[in-house]
Amino acid sequence: MKDKPIKIIIICFICFFMGMAWTVLPTISNLLLNDSISKSEYSILTFTLVFAGLIFSSIAGVLGRIKGLKNVLVSGVFLCIIAMVFYALGCYQIKHLYVLLLIGQFILGLGITSILTSLAAYLSLYIPKATAMVLTGIFACVNIGSFTCPIFFNLFNQNKWGNNSIIIAAGFFVLFLIALKVLPVVKNPYTESKSKKSFFKKEYLFFWLFFLTLALYSVCELVYSYWGIIYLNQYKQFNLELSRFSLSFYWIAVGLGQLTICWLLKYIAPKYFYRVLPILIAIGFWGMFFSKELTSVIISFVIGGLGASAFIALTMNFVEIDFKEIAEIASGVMFMGYFLGYLIGSLAIAQAIKFTDLSKIFLFSGFLAIIIELFTLYLVKKSRIPKGYH
Repeated sequence: MKDKPIKIIIICFICFFMGMAWTVLPTISNLLLNDSISKSEYSILTFTLVFAGLIFSSIAGVLGRIKGLKNVLVSGVFLCIIAMVFYALGCYQIKHLYVLLLIGQFILGLGITSILTSLAAYLSLYIPKATAMVLTGIFACVNIGSFTCPIFFNLFNQNKWGNNSIIIAAGFFVLFLIALKVLPVVKNPYTESKSKKSFFKKEYLFFWLFFLTLALYSVCELVYSYWGIIYLNQYKQFNLELSRFSLSFYWIAVGLGQLTICWLLKYIAPKYFYRVLPILIAIGFWGMFFSKELTSVIISFVIGGLGASAFIALTMNFVEIDFKEIAEIASGVMFMGYFLGYLIGSLAIAQAIKFTDLSKIFLFSGFLAIIIELFTLYLVKKSRIPKGYH
């Protein structure tokens, strides 16, 4: 019991580097667009990661139950190493840049999904009485890594992003070796015959509402994280450095929001935060649509980041508690919804930008967040989570 904090710290660092790896593509997006990669091709790159995640998340829960959650987790770390190597190769093999990035994105999608799908179930079983607080803190590390990435690329090897990819891969490799040796194996003590029932029966309707909510949320996250820099640079006419730093403010807000909520969950039940976050996401989108000055754009980014901060963690908290008898499988299915939203969003935006500009997409995304708000109100009302459970 005494060494639990050490293991949590290891997981935090894994999530930090995962956040960095996840944000490499949007960080170098404008460099790629200047290297003969079109907007449609860029959207396909985002689609590739999501497609890989969608495929793997459909079986990740079963793998977690059969092979063990720890094995799925460390396998994800190893896949992230390989993905970053392909990114680096793309930087130095310009003729094959697009193909290498496609391969890297696919492998990265597998790696990220391996980590995410195992993480929620792993922590809910390892530290069951503090799931919401720990999950929120862990996801804060993902987003701290995400906002660190644009700053890191601005300060070091700004145009030679292959070097930075190798550095991220090296960090993953060290964590892979440590995790193999230190992280414990956990098993689900709540497994019952109920877990063998079909997911499509009426009793699991509530489960699929969580699935739909997470899918809709991921579309909003996609717009912020993958199209934010391009929107500010090409439509708001901010220079590339300012656009990158503006995105960093989004990730800073996400990270600080998660850390703050993580602390507040000691005193305030998760349901209250869950009801408010989608409203902040909507305000952020509409603020970016109407803003003309850099300051107001950054403020909008911050508000949107606060809204996005703990949404996944709190969703997974509700799911893992409401459906703890199928924790491993539930986690995989939820992230399948998350990646499905990314998939649909990537394809939809790729087509939409042929007929309209990104500003309209940001405007529409605000209304999408309001739909999410309606879902969260219902989910909180119907959840079986114990009163006062933090």
